[in-house]
Amino acid sequence: MNPLTIILKLVLTVSLFCTSSSVEYFSENDIPELKYLDDSVDPCDNFYDFACGNFKHVYSPSSTTNILDHFSLLEDDLIQIGQDILSSSILKDDPIAVKKAKTAYRACVNVDSYTKPYAPEMRTVQEVGGMPLLSPSNETAKFSWNEIGDLVGQYGIPLIFTYTVGQISQNESAIAISTDPLSNPSLLRPQFNKSYDAVLEQTFQEEAKRRVTRSTSPAPFDVFLQTLAKKLLEHSNATKTEAEMLSDLDDMATFMRQLYAGGIIDDDVLPLSSPVTVKKLQDWTDLQFAGEDIINWIDYLNTIFKMSGVEITDDTQIYQPNAKSIYGTLNLVKQTDPKIVKNFALLRIFLFQAPDSDSITRKAFEDYYTAKGYQLFSRPKYCARKILDVVDTASLSYAVTYSYQKYHYNINKIKQAAELVQRIVNTFEDTLEASEWMDTESRSSALQKIKNLLVLLGYPDFVEDTTGLDAFYENFRVCQWDNYGNARVIRAFKQAYQFMQLKPNRQFWGKSTFDANAYYNRPNNKMVIPISMLNPVFFYGDKTTLDYSRLGSIIGHEISHGFDANGKNYDENGILESWWTQETVDAFNQATTCFKDQYSQYYVSEIQTYINGSYSLNENLADNGGVRQAYKAFKRLTDQQEIQTTGNYTLDQLFFIGYATMWCGLESNYALNVLVSTPNGYPPKEYRVIGSLSNMEEFSHAFNCPIGSNMNPENKCILW
Repeated sequence: MNPLTIILKLVLTVSLFCTSSSVEYFSENDIPELKYLDDSVDPCDNFYDFACGNFKHVYSPSSTTNILDHFSLLEDDLIQIGQDILSSSILKDDPIAVKKAKTAYRACVNVDSYTKPYAPEMRTVQEVGGMPLLSPSNETAKFSWNEIGDLVGQYGIPLIFTYTVGQISQNESAIAISTDPLSNPSLLRPQFNKSYDAVLEQTFQEEAKRRVTRSTSPAPFDVFLQTLAKKLLEHSNATKTEAEMLSDLDDMATFMRQLYAGGIIDDDVLPLSSPVTVKKLQDWTDLQFAGEDIINWIDYLNTIFKMSGVEITDDTQIYQPNAKSIYGTLNLVKQTDPKIVKNFALLRIFLFQAPDSDSITRKAFEDYYTAKGYQLFSRPKYCARKILDVVDTASLSYAVTYSYQKYHYNINKIKQAAELVQRIVNTFEDTLEASEWMDTESRSSALQKIKNLLVLLGYPDFVEDTTGLDAFYENFRVCQWDNYGNARVIRAFKQAYQFMQLKPNRQFWGKSTFDANAYYNRPNNKMVIPISMLNPVFFYGDKTTLDYSRLGSIIGHEISHGFDANGKNYDENGILESWWTQETVDAFNQATTCFKDQYSQYYVSEIQTYINGSYSLNENLADNGGVRQAYKAFKRLTDQQEIQTTGNYTLDQLFFIGYATMWCGLESNYALNVLVSTPNGYPPKEYRVIGSLSNMEEFSHAFNCPIGSNMNPENKCILW
């Protein structure tokens, strides 16, 4: 049983709401972030500027930083702790999993000592029977879909098609091909700190649109690609000239451009449903290509999914964006010289492996990355980020979590956080009970949904169990003398772990516990709060006012996603169906129109653009619901447990200051533009604070804001 489930049940068996005999004293001295406060600003005019006006004087972000806030600051702290753990001596009593993580880190940091021979890519070339780029131009080549699938499975790098796996309800999972319509978790904050992989993937797509032929002034990506190709030529027995090699790269670029443009569609495309079983996909493919042996989907997919231990059958469900993209891609590969396809596949792998290759390739990658204007991490930090999976799905991070929770964290705080979760859940139940805009039938269903909410808190249950932890990483091969191979294993393991979701498991942890974020998953009706978020500034464990205003609001935010414009379409079991009456849906739509209008009036002066209140609706509903539920739970607690203030601010004022200072941050113009232009995205931080607090009478009362002031408008938007 999941540790959190046990903890929550233990908490519930005692008196959750017993009053404490002790008095908690709290003042502004307990809020370190009060140094961001600018008391020259009227809190009733702009509470964000009041609470965060001096943040920009405390921190000076680099020119490559898009967002600097408490999430990124916490991430930096966690990475430093991770580096300390990973660089420490390998102890006899360390679990095997921890030894593997430390070994992988050492190999990564000391890559020049542990990457022998040079040009490690040549091992792959030998494994796949050669590379056309390095072979005589008149030599024939074969490259089947099963060979493509084998590379995908071994390297964890998508080739031609992209596959993701997710649950479409608590009892059913599916593969998504090319795009991901499986309603990914709604995260608390946007991910701007991209991994090297994400930047490379973005570049592939940009280059596919830009590049027609080589230019006289090659772009950074072209230089990177050519440097790698030249190195491979030098380390092989190839007789090709540089001009022939460049011609091959041009052919690859043409293929890449066609691939990202949707392939070749030279015939009428038969209709294809979505989702579709693998058997029906095969029948459609055979019919579309008039019986030609184009691809065996069962064999191909099983090759990709082999390492996950999941078997693809005729009945496996696949979501696909449209039949044209599948036909166009299959037809493109069919009509393309296999040599070109193989060159593309291998070069794509080598480019993604570049940060862990020899010094020549790493230097080429670093030059490219710097030319793109992105932040290049030091080697130790890069290695720590890779193993901690700070902005990615999980691989070795759970092994590091073992040492973190045992030696660097007060594990009792998880039980305190579990109690806070339960209080916010109870408060939300009471809010549902009192919601007059919901009719009896819809309210009853909503209450059942929140009762069926699963909360994963801290980390997976096997982390504390050395036997279970070692079993989890049993097939994870790590070699201190082979960083290139380790990087390959990490990618393959990461992909295989995500593919395991094809076996429905509601308690599945997909992301790293070091990802400073929280999220709600609609198909599972599941909220995940990793141990990363159970740290200051978000959670102290002994500062009730701050804990409720910050982590409490985050918890409320994630719960609210279960009932936002998308969440309301998923029932208690995560099934996509209508479970509200039309009367309640109409009332919901009317209430949310207020939020759309409110946020659409906010003008972001830095980029001279208004927020799109429709784009950010779900996050705005979650922000408003989160802080409101946290405040209600906090007031209920203070009615039972005495908390006294000893400074210049009242308890309510400190609650709202705590909430606002959690969002203090600096956003580049690039980040602001992305935020306001992204559907289902977030507003800038300033308006996450102003928008939610200006809708609360309790806030206006706490700061004596006159009616009609910016923070106390006459018309307030309220849902939960």
